[in-house]
Amino acid sequence: MKINYREFNFFKEDIEPIFHLMELAYKNVDDYKSRWEWQYKNAPNAKDIKIFIAEHNGKIIASTSRFPVVIHVVNRVVDAMFSVDSVVHPDYRRKGVMEGLYRHTAKYFPIMLSKGTNPSMYKLLLKMGYKEIRPNNYMISALSPVRLLMKRAKLSRRKSDITLPVLKDSGEYTFINRFGDEFDDFWERVSGQYAGIVYKNSKYMNWRYKDIPGREYHAYYRKEDSVIISMIVVRVRGDSGAIVDFIWDRAEISEPYDSLGFAIRLFKKAKALKAICWGTYGVLRDYLGKKGFIEWNSTPRFSVYTNDIELLDFFTNGANILFVEGDGDSEFL
Repeated sequence: MKINYREFNFFKEDIEPIFHLMELAYKNVDDYKSRWEWQYKNAPNAKDIKIFIAEHNGKIIASTSRFPVVIHVVNRVVDAMFSVDSVVHPDYRRKGVMEGLYRHTAKYFPIMLSKGTNPSMYKLLLKMGYKEIRPNNYMISALSPVRLLMKRAKLSRRKSDITLPVLKDSGEYTFINRFGDEFDDFWERVSGQYAGIVYKNSKYMNWRYKDIPGREYHAYYRKEDSVIISMIVVRVRGDSGAIVDFIWDRAEISEPYDSLGFAIRLFKKAKALKAICWGTYGVLRDYLGKKGFIEWNSTPRFSVYTNDIELLDFFTNGANILFVEGDGDSEFL
């Protein structure tokens, strides 16, 4: 079977064949379609996003996307690609098409990250040379153990969906309407305190958390004397509160403990049954434990591919890097 692998120009080519491919594979792609413009064309780094396709007899039979991510690793800056939105036509599964597509893209990028893969795809990635990043499981805290047990026993009639209250001003914590220069200044000031951290700026933060369609995130600064000490982003999903993004000044001895406590208070005010956080960073996980979080079996199967042995050793020890993402999206950090 002759397969042609190539880059797909999503700015110039008709996207409908890929939408059709998604519908065949996943049936319901409404969320994917509604987020398309925002996720691809409106992204701050849209020009660096890549889509690769596999074609057979002129028909698109598989697609996978690569989203750029910049990571500061000790004294160097690393450009990596995040693998997302991978799909194969049902008639072409188990024929090596996706493996061929992944191998085709590997030669373009020195480092690739993958998260949120299904078990079968994960086995394929490990076969291809991807290495698991650990720790990569979620941590969870039962905020209302009795109500949580009642729900699991189906004894509660309480609606699952909850609403997170917006606290415009809560002592040291200030609600962020839009990210701006002060976030950029804060990030530049504190990012060097971390051995590994994902680069983010105000443009990215507004796109990711303020402009995303169909979702509501709440972001807060903690300040002392007008100086930012921490930035935390939270969201509610169903009956759970999620810590989605978090960075703090490590010179401040009260952090990250205080900001984690603030997030938990928000979730309790919303009457969430549990709080969830996914993060690899060892310091963060230690403090989550002090706040009553325990390790959960659920994992997004986070992995890395690179031929750079030094970077491979660094990445596979996820405790080195402030990777935080708690709202279920596999394509963002």
